Amino acid sequence: TKWHDPHGWNLVFTTPTGGAADPRNFNRAFQTVCKKAEVRIIRVHDTRHTCASLLRSLGVDLSVIKEILRHSQISITADIYIHVTTKQQREAIDMISDVLSETE
Repeated sequence: TKWHDPHGWNLVFTTPTGGAADPRNFNRAFQTVCKKAEVRIIRVHDTRHTCASLLRSLGVDLSVIKEILRHSQISITADIYIHVTTKQQREAIDMISDVLSETE
C-alpha cells in the first residue's frame, strides 16, 4: 500500500486517516507492545535516549548525534540523552590500565 499523507506533513506515525497521532494514545499502544514483548515498559520518548546512547557507544561523534536528535545545544545531548553503561566505564578503565602497563 502507498503511504497516505494527505497533509504533506511527512509524519512517521499517523492515525489511520493520515493525521498526527496523539502522543498519549501512541504511548498507550507502545506500552501494550512492551507488555506483549515482556520487556520493560518505557515511553516512546525514552527511545531517543536509547538511540543517543547506542550511537555514542558505536563511536558516533557527539555533534552528529545532536543533529540527528535535532537538539539546539550539544549540552542537552551530552548531559541528558547520552547514558554511559557500566560496561563502557569498565572498558575505559581497562584501556587506562593497558596504557599504564605498557609504560612499566
